[in-house]
Amino acid sequence: MRTVNVWVQEDGIFIDKIVLTTNSSYTPSGTGPAESLRGPVFVYDGGGNRVRAVEAGSITAYVGSWYESSRVPGDLTSNANQYYYAGSQRLAMRANADLYYLLGDHLGSTSLSYKAVGDVVQTQT
Repeated sequence: MRTVNVWVQEDGIFIDKIVLTTNSSYTPSGTGPAESLRGPVFVYDGGGNRVRAVEAGSITAYVGSWYESSRVPGDLTSNANQYYYAGSQRLAMRANADLYYLLGDHLGSTSLSYKAVGDVVQTQT
């Protein structure tokens, strides 16, 4: 019987090392190679929903279409976005502590976003 142990980075995407051993008391040492972002890499669940993306130097985790959290490897802080819907129409987004309202056009695209305090943030024409 052979044992295969696989250790991966905390984001679960890149394999640091593969150890094949018959020594059941073997303990890996070191931290493996430096993490490198190759990409873009997208991970999907069994239903075809994106659950993780690695691109442009950051790692983003998705929970449905309602929540996403991104971070840069080595940085302990993350940026979280939470989305609010009425049916299938996205109405608002909370980015960290700020709330933004999203106004759509007749095709369903966001054409105007503004902060809850009333400041226009972005317009699309």
